[in-house]
Amino acid sequence: GKSDLGDLSSLENPAAVVVNPASSDAAAGVALAAAMGYPLLYTDANSLPAATSGAVHSLDIPKVYLVGSSTSISDAVASQFTGATRVSGASPSATSVAVAQLAAQLFVPYNVLYVADPGRPLDAAIAASSAARVGALVVLAPGASTSQAQADVDSLHLGAIDEVVQVRSTSSSKANVTVIVIFVVLGVIGVLLLLAALTMRKRAVEAAPATE
Repeated sequence: GKSDLGDLSSLENPAAVVVNPASSDAAAGVALAAAMGYPLLYTDANSLPAATSGAVHSLDIPKVYLVGSSTSISDAVASQFTGATRVSGASPSATSVAVAQLAAQLFVPYNVLYVADPGRPLDAAIAASSAARVGALVVLAPGASTSQAQADVDSLHLGAIDEVVQVRSTSSSKANVTVIVIFVVLGVIGVLLLLAALTMRKRAVEAAPATE
């Protein structure tokens, strides 16, 4: 089965994705934000940066997805968001499966699956950005195991998977400047899309004829 990209409603129903960039859960959040065109915002595990809180309020974002366990984003931080939904699992791999399930519910196509190792942040970031370009799910599996990732997605009973793409480099698994740049670019693109959507909505309301 394959969802229709035309059903995507991110511009009509803006939301934001919040991740802790220091955690392995972050890559799954990047995949969701990129696929939906949502702003990607950052937090520390136990403290919410003023910039993130300010962005949520100034952009009037009604829905926030917190991607990661309470170890990645504490309950104290989560409580500072209104309309927040935590998307997480017992491990980074399980979190990515939970995110994949949510993405499918938000009409991201699920017939193509990108797989990366959660211990390789660069691979995971590339998988997320590549999947977003073509409309696909991202699952993190130790060693970028395609069989494990496919089994995880099959357990969600979404439908047939036509193609599985493994993203695995031979370089160091440590995060580097490239990962940070990819994360920042995706976040900026999401914010710009949200601002455009809110501007269009405001203009539409102003232009709508008054009714008695």
